[in-house]
Amino acid sequence: MRERQTQETRELRAAMRVADADLALGIRSHGRLIGMLLLGARATGRIYGSEDQHNLQVICNHLGVAIENARLFRAAELERELDRILADSELV
Repeated sequence: MRERQTQETRELRAAMRVADADLALGIRSHGRLIGMLLLGARATGRIYGSEDQHNLQVICNHLGVAIENARLFRAAELERELDRILADSELV
């Protein structure tokens, strides 16, 4: 809220209002944005302070690693399945 308003920040704030989000944090992997974590208002009504935001960003960094690992695992599974199908077709 302290930054200079741009068209992009106005659009982001409008989207956050629609989602009823008070905080948006990027989930990144290898330097690219792969997701967003949106959080609503805290039950206490307190704002998310800089320490909260820092800790949540650390969590988002771990989420980025977990998502990338899941994608790599899925790609390896698909490759193994394709290898199995090809091996089965060679037997016919």
